[in-house]
Amino acid sequence: MPHELHRHHHLGNRTHTPQDNAATERGIGEAKPEAELGRGVALGTPQEGVAALQAACGRLNARPRPSRGDLSADELTRVLPSWETRVARSEFYGAAQAAIQRAVREGMTKRQRRQAEREAVFETLEHFGLMSRVRGGEALQAFRPEMIS
Repeated sequence: MPHELHRHHHLGNRTHTPQDNAATERGIGEAKPEAELGRGVALGTPQEGVAALQAACGRLNARPRPSRGDLSADELTRVLPSWETRVARSEFYGAAQAAIQRAVREGMTKRQRRQAEREAVFETLEHFGLMSRVRGGEALQAFRPEMIS
């Protein structure tokens, strides 16, 4: 039978190894108590269990997260860039390597080479819209790791 009928998703993890999917384990650890499910709780019907978990996930998604700038998951979804604007790691890495190769010249000192490489990476980050620099000593606006898939 299709997985959708059973409401489960196949994960390609090793069996009985929660350390392979810590984010999912953490989510389950938050959702079960919020839904008042777990050991010793008798479920009426599977539909009631699903409804309880869906309601719990709705409440958890609306809860502010201190680790995420006190934004809820729903707010983060609205604020973070969509998948279309994300950059593939391989695309970024290739562009950064090409920029470094163009920036580095023969006869450079170690320090000059390091500065040229750093500038090339900064320019690549700016090109992909992952960072913007403000001249004049003001703080840099760094990229967010979530933007790189």
